[in-house]
Amino acid sequence: MTTQKRPLSLPDLPPFDAERAMTLRQAARLVAPKPGHALNCKQLQRWSSRGVLLLAGGPRYLFPTLKTAKERLTTPEWVQAWNTFVKRVQAEDARRQLAMAG
Repeated sequence: MTTQKRPLSLPDLPPFDAERAMTLRQAARLVAPKPGHALNCKQLQRWSSRGVLLLAGGPRYLFPTLKTAKERLTTPEWVQAWNTFVKRVQAEDARRQLAMAG
């Protein structure tokens, strides 16, 4: 029997700022989608509850949100932190692959 690992939270997030809170529909316009994929608020909702693989075979990461009684919210700062983190993980993987090839 295989065990599903829990998705990881994004490290080093700034505090949630309720005055700058945004819906996932608003955030979907700011999040860089996976190459070849369109992004919508339903995907962000899945990413925030189940996580998303950033690299094949890697761990799942949760898109940063705060769950309220009505919906999940995020902030522009959290979206920026997500985009930066994803780019860093992908760049590190590309460097690792180049080093293995060379």
